[in-house]
Amino acid sequence: MILDIRAADVADGVTVVPAVAAGDSRDACVGLLLDEVLPILETHGLPPDPTVRPRAS
Repeated sequence: MILDIRAADVADGVTVVPAVAAGDSRDACVGLLLDEVLPILETHGLPPDPTVRPRAS
């Protein structure tokens, strides 16, 4: 959906809020975004946001 928003040029950006069910780890959602989603977006030409900080190893 983020790539579609970019392609349609209908917004300046998106805010992603992890949906966390009771008992789930918010850190796991954030990790998924940083480790898997951002690299996909970058391969499609979306530059990384300088305000996003990589997770500490």
